[in-house]
This record gives sequence, structure tokens and C-alpha cells, in this order.
Amino acid sequence: MTSTSVADVVQDSIRLGRGAELDESLIRADDKNLNGRYCGYFYNRAEIAASGRVFMCCPNWLPVIIGDLKTQTIKEMWNGPTAQKVRQQLFDGNNWPLCRHKTCPKINQNELIYIKDIDAKRFSNNPEDFDYHQLSDWEVNAIKNKSTVAEFFPHDIQIGTDESCNLKCPSCRADKIMHTSGKIYEKRKWLTDKIFDEILATPKDYPIKMWVTGGGDPFGSKIFRERLQSMDLTDRPNTEIHFQTNGVMLTPKVWNSISKLHNNIGSIIFSFDAGTKDTYENQTRLGGHWDPLIKNVDYIFNNYNNYEKFHLNHNFVVQTCNYKEIPDFLQMVVERWVKPNIKESMATFSLILDWGHMSDYDERAIWKNTHPEHEDFLRVLQDPRLMKYRRYADYGNMTTFVEQAHSKDTGPGYT
Repeated sequence: MTSTSVADVVQDSIRLGRGAELDESLIRADDKNLNGRYCGYFYNRAEIAASGRVFMCCPNWLPVIIGDLKTQTIKEMWNGPTAQKVRQQLFDGNNWPLCRHKTCPKINQNELIYIKDIDAKRFSNNPEDFDYHQLSDWEVNAIKNKSTVAEFFPHDIQIGTDESCNLKCPSCRADKIMHTSGKIYEKRKWLTDKIFDEILATPKDYPIKMWVTGGGDPFGSKIFRERLQSMDLTDRPNTEIHFQTNGVMLTPKVWNSISKLHNNIGSIIFSFDAGTKDTYENQTRLGGHWDPLIKNVDYIFNNYNNYEKFHLNHNFVVQTCNYKEIPDFLQMVVERWVKPNIKESMATFSLILDWGHMSDYDERAIWKNTHPEHEDFLRVLQDPRLMKYRRYADYGNMTTFVEQAHSKDTGPGYT
């Protein structure tokens, strides 16, 4: 591939998903020089949307469609021509034109290492390099030989085959979506069963991570909930399952109904988008109930015994109606769900982006410097708690704004 822009790549027959249409022009982050860098997603990550379209990353960050689960298996598309063109970005010196430099948190936070440093990271004694210890020989050889072929089935799979959710959150959807019967339900169930069956057909010792789900709720969805309750992963020690949920329906009863998955859970991401009950119930999580949510999170935090394999994240999509609660939310996470060096939950932040359904997107996009409250947003980010609790915060694509707020020109030094 010799293209130097997404437009050129489109002309080269690559199909782009909805993420290609996002307006990121006012995000302060600059395009990075990614030549010589490495991203393991290119060899290990697959994301399946409810439509059946398959990507190699979040489509907001890498909007290239590599195949369609309705007509192909993951195995068939994984080394198809489009997947190989994505991997070619590592080697062609064109600065990764398919990736969205401003919205991808790995790029935004400068997390991608140089290929030349892989061996040093892989064999270092630094705990921060642990992820690189997991690189397999075939993957390292593929990188060194500039091969665009992935030898094995992806190790990291986001399953978004049902967008059903018990809540209606304005940042996610215009109307409540809940498939419990009918043609759409049957289509979503067929796709869900197909991907789970393909994953579970891999050898029982095969290392794999499943993420359920990016576009709905694993416990609000009838399809996901019933599939999870029927699964038994006790004989698959290297299979991890990660949940992203609003948490309202993850009651003790539901938690206990998936007991044959407990030892395989790698993480649970609870989506809050608020630091107070009023904002949660009336602005960001419509249909949700704050008090039961807090009780559910407390229950998971206090009663899980194998915590060394398991961690909690608490997610916050930053927008106009909640930005003033960023410091309070971070403090709540640390004070309620962190036991230092024992149970270290994280607060994770992401800027609201337009998925195409929000008529009031510009009013919600507080991060845009054209927004009338943008300077207030930066002042909130100057709150000293953002630095005090930095160890327990992942600022994602909000990082550049935190840096700006704590720069020598606008606030105390960023560390």
C-alpha cells in the first residue's frame, strides 16, 4: 500500500465504517509520527458490530471494515486483503493513514512503542513492560520480517453483535433499543451464537480475551445474558471475559447465575457518565437508578475473592451536562472502590464523539474550543484532585486537555 491519506485508501477499494465520518478537527492533539511504531491490535484484535461488520479496532479509531460475519468466519477474513493492508501500515512509512490519530487513546497518549525496542521490552524486568512479555514468537517474527500475515486466530475479540440495552443514554442512542423477539432478535442471536461458537472452537488452552459488549449491555441484553448464563469456562483457563456494562442489571442474583465464568473474568467496566445521582438519572443514564447501581458495584468489589485476575474500571463520557463532576467522580472511585495495592479500580474518561444520532452534539461537545463553556471545562480540569489521584485515572483522549489545563500558561505543572 502506497497511499498517504484515507481518501487515497478509499480509492484503493477499502471500505470504511461510520467512524470515518467523525469530526475530530477541534481535538487539540496533533497527528503523531507513527513510522517505526507498533500496535498489537493489527495482529490480535477483532471487533464485531451488530451489523456483522468486522474491524481490527474500535471503528472510531480505525474505521476500516475487514469483513462481514454474516457471510464469512473470522478465520477467513483475518488474513484477507483488507486486514493485510491495515498491517502494512507498520512497514510502508506512510504514517498510518488509516488510523485516527486524534481520537485513538493509544496514539493520543503516546503508548505505542517502537519496533526496534520490542526485544528490550519483551525481556525486561520492569513490571510496566508486562504486556510485551506476552508477545508470541510468531508475532515478533512477523514484525521483524515485515509480514502482514497473522499466523493465528485473534487473541482479543470485542463482541458487539447485539446493541440491546436496558437504558437510553443520549450519548449512545436516540431511542431505547431492546431486541427480545422477532426478525432482528433472531439475526442478532444468530450472529452472537456464530462468533461465540467460533471462539469456543479454538483449543481449550488457547489464550483469548472476549469483550462483551461495546454497543449494548451484556446483562440488559436477553441474547447476551442467556448465552452467558449457559456458558461454562471452567475448563478454559486461558480464556478471559471482560464486561462493559451500565451495571444496573448486574445484581447479586445475576452475578451468581454466571458463576461458571467467575474465574475467567478479566475486568468489568461500569459506565457511569456522572458523579451525582441527579445527573446520572436525569441527564446521562436515562432509565437508570443510581442507588441500586452503587450497591451492585459495592457487591462485586467486596465479594470477589480472586481479585488478582480481575479489575474494575469506571467509565465517564465527558460532555456538557457532566464535566463539572469529573473531579467528584474521580474522588468517589478512589475513596469507594480502591484499596491500594490490593484492589485498584480505575476511573476512565473519554470525550463525547458524534455517532450520528445526536441532534444536539455540538451543545454536548464541551471539549470543542468553540463551545461557550470550553474555558470552564479547562478550569474544572485544573482541580488538584486530577493530579492527586492521577494513579487511578486514565484520561484517554482527554489527556491533551488535562495537559493544557495544567500547562505553565494555564495552570499548575502537569506531572
